Amino acid sequence: MFFYSGCGGNDNRFSKEGWCQWYCLPRNKMRKSVCSRRPYGEKCYGRTERWYFDKYANTCRQFKNGYCGLVPNRFETCWQCINRCSDADPNSACPEPIAVKKV
Repeated sequence: MFFYSGCGGNDNRFSKEGWCQWYCLPRNKMRKSVCSRRPYGEKCYGRTERWYFDKYANTCRQFKNGYCGLVPNRFETCWQCINRCSDADPNSACPEPIAVKKV
């Protein structure tokens, strides 16, 4: 860690350690620390869709029955989950979003 005075600098500066790790660590290390964790669930109120990575099936699954999960193995979209935890193409690995008709 260093103290940045705001003069000059380069792209190798981050406001938080987590951002530095996200950007700089090899993808496999980040996968191990996030994607291999058990997807703890907790009951959520309201309609909240969240996804988690199933390391045994090597795919992303949606929390069911009103559960939205706790960090860190929780993602807002299937695409984010696949992009972070798998080498699969999110366009083929994730289901098409359900179209909602406006009335």
